[in-house]
Amino acid sequence: MQTSDITRLPHADADPTSHHRSDHLHHLRPPPPGPRRGLEDPNDERKERRMISNRESARRSRMRKQRQLRELWSHLLWLRGENQLLCHRLGRLAEGYRRTVAENARLREDAAELRKFLTLEMHCLDSPFP
Repeated sequence: MQTSDITRLPHADADPTSHHRSDHLHHLRPPPPGPRRGLEDPNDERKERRMISNRESARRSRMRKQRQLRELWSHLLWLRGENQLLCHRLGRLAEGYRRTVAENARLREDAAELRKFLTLEMHCLDSPFP
């Protein structure tokens, strides 16, 4: 169906009570060509400005999200590096702790041996037999 056929529907203009039918069909007609379109409806210009503004706002929002994502990735890499350093440090401290525990056990054994030796020596000194 062509646009000229839409405007010439049967009985649309013949019956005076049918004018509401043609009013409902105005949205089916194409907009007039040329620069008059913007002048015809002042809301169109506002809609256009709002659409451009929304598009620009969406672009800024996408850029902000991309920047935040880059910052989060950068922070993630830094945290992974920090975690690796802390794991190495923890490993060295755990090894030092293990060595200290082993040395304490050895020193306790040495102290027990020395006490035993001193106890024997004290017995020998207290003994009347040389």
